[in-house]
Order: sequence, then structure tokens, then C-alpha cells
Amino acid sequence: MSLPTLLDVAKIDAGAPYNLINEAVTSLRPELKFIPADTMEGISMPLSVIVGLPTVAFRHHNEGTPSSKPRFEQRIFQCGIIDQQIPVDKAVADKSKNYGRFLEAQTMPHLEAALDWVCKQFWYGVSNDAKGFVGLIAQSNSAATHVVDAGASSAKSSVWFIETGMEKLEWLWGNGKTIAIGDWREESLYDSNNNAYPGLVNWLSGRPGLRLANKNKAVRIKNVGAHTDTTHDLDDALMRQAFELCTTIGMTPNLIVMTARSRTQLAANRTAYDPSGKPVPLPRDWEGIPIEVSTNLSNAETI
Repeated sequence: MSLPTLLDVAKIDAGAPYNLINEAVTSLRPELKFIPADTMEGISMPLSVIVGLPTVAFRHHNEGTPSSKPRFEQRIFQCGIIDQQIPVDKAVADKSKNYGRFLEAQTMPHLEAALDWVCKQFWYGVSNDAKGFVGLIAQSNSAATHVVDAGASSAKSSVWFIETGMEKLEWLWGNGKTIAIGDWREESLYDSNNNAYPGLVNWLSGRPGLRLANKNKAVRIKNVGAHTDTTHDLDDALMRQAFELCTTIGMTPNLIVMTARSRTQLAANRTAYDPSGKPVPLPRDWEGIPIEVSTNLSNAETI
């Protein structure tokens, strides 16, 4: 079953700039294109998270079993607040031959920048922006049961095996909207000398949040090195280790996300085993799991 993404939600969100989001999401942002999205009322909600299952056992006739119960933790899910003013000199706008196209051209770069920032926050959370929402690294399990360490000490990146879906890994956008651009209005703007001049002002506004509802829905290969670090770059052996962890924790990954550098390494390490010696094509999947490249994953990770 295909679940709605940011683009799908934007189509039914009257306040969202659907056409602009359509252009932005179709670029290299798999976080928005493939991770399911939904809206919620407000920007926070309490969560009861199961952190321990009850014990069960067989029994003999005329014998009882010890009672048990699941263990819960109470957590608060919180969206981030992203707002950006879009100011334009009215005299400049009045000179344009296509007024609407001119204003859209001012809006699109702000939307592109905001979506890139949100996608970086998706992975790195408060390490990217301390005032934003908590990212996947902080929400995921950092134990050896969920992480493969490639061992590089510099120029590090990550590869993620994830299972997306509701109650798994999903975007939640607060206040019942995705990311909105309002109406243009006339307003005084001020130059560097605090002198006023007529302007047009708009606001980009969104309340994005990431929810990993089940920590067994994300496995990370961390500390993947650069091309020159041939003992710590990405190869099929690391991919198999990560997939084995997925199997052990009961996850069926439906998406693998990595940097372009990591995908190139994976292909290059396969070339050594190709009898023809020809370069192996860049992989589009691994064991049938789609591979997507994100420009918002860093090749210089510090966490």
C-alpha cells in the first residue's frame, strides 16, 4: 500500500503552495519524496511508547504462570517552527512584465532553502539546528543491535536502512498544514540607514516534525570513510551486516538512503570482482531494496 508523502498532503492542503512543492520535492530530496507524511493538530502531542514486552510462558495442567505487563514510557513529540520573511521592493516588482511569475520567483528559492534545512534536520536534528525538531540519529537506537560501525575517523558519512510507514517512520506536520506561503501584502521596508520604502512582504511558514514511532525501524551504518579510505568505505560486506541487524530486530526495510559518495564506493568495490574489469553501474537497489541518494546526508558527520 502506498502511503501519502508531503506532496500528496500538499495537494489537499489549501494553504500550501502545491505547485512549488511539486517542483521542490521532485529534486534530490528522498526524505520528502519517499517518507510518509501526515498533519496533526497543534505542534506537540503526548506519546505512550512500549519499551518492554510482557513475558509469557507455557504451563502444565493445574499450574499457573507469572503475571506480567508491558513497560511504557511517556514522551512528548514536538514539531519545529520554521518561519521566513520574503521581502520585495515594490518598485522592482512593478517593473516586471509578469507580476505573478516575478513573485513566484522570489518565493521558490526560500522554499528550496527551507526544505533543504528541514531535510538536514531530518537526519541530524539539534546538531543541525538547536531550535529545530529532534532528528533520526537522536531518535534511533544507537546500540550495536542497530548500528554497524565502518570505523572511519574522518570524512564520515552514514547509510540508513529504514522501514517507513505510519507508526514506523513518518513526517508529522503541525497545525494541520504542511509548509505554507501566505498572501503578499504591502508593507514598509527599511534600508541599512533605517529609511523606509514601499515593499511587498510574504511569509513562509511550517511546523515540521519527524516521528520514529518504533526504534526497530531504523538501522545505521556509521563512520563510512572517503574514497581514499579503502578499509572503511562502503562495500557489500557492510551492507550485509546492516541487513543482518534488520533481520535480527524484525525489520523489513523498504528504503536505503546514502550519499552519492557511498553509492559510488559500493559500485567501485564490486568492480574488483567483475571478471571483465569494467566499471559496475551505480546500484539502484540492494537485494531488491531501493537505494536513494540524499544531498542532505553529510560526508563530514560528527555524530
